[in-house]
Amino acid sequence: MSDYLSSFRLEETVYYLNARGRKEVGSSVARRRTIHVPHTLMRNEVFIRYRPDYWRPEFPIKWADKCVIPDAVFRMNGNYVFLECDHTQSMAQNERKIASYRELRDTGIFQRKYGAFPLIMYVTVSEYRLKLLRALLDGLHAEVLRINDLR
Repeated sequence: MSDYLSSFRLEETVYYLNARGRKEVGSSVARRRTIHVPHTLMRNEVFIRYRPDYWRPEFPIKWADKCVIPDAVFRMNGNYVFLECDHTQSMAQNERKIASYRELRDTGIFQRKYGAFPLIMYVTVSEYRLKLLRALLDGLHAEVLRINDLR
């Protein structure tokens, strides 16, 4: 397999197709190590854990002249979920995004179209960040988990 795969180590080993591997499977998409890999892996952990029947990564939610882009929108037990993966985001950025979710909820647009406002699920890396996010999400239908709780 090493003829077709390359890898690098984060908390775990990440494998990806090298040029020979891409040629073997007919793929032209080159994947490389970037600063976004830990964030993408965190999002993938959620997908693997819940195996939703509907999954759209980085799906823009637009209303009026505003837009919020969850890390993923998915459906779990028939209900929509807005996923946010908090790996290195500043709390100020999280606060702005949560304010956008409040604003969207308060318009009622999503509820009129889909019946209920989605659960906002934040996945984060530490107990400290979990507590801060729970405080910011107070009053919203939200859940905050540590990535280790999903494994």
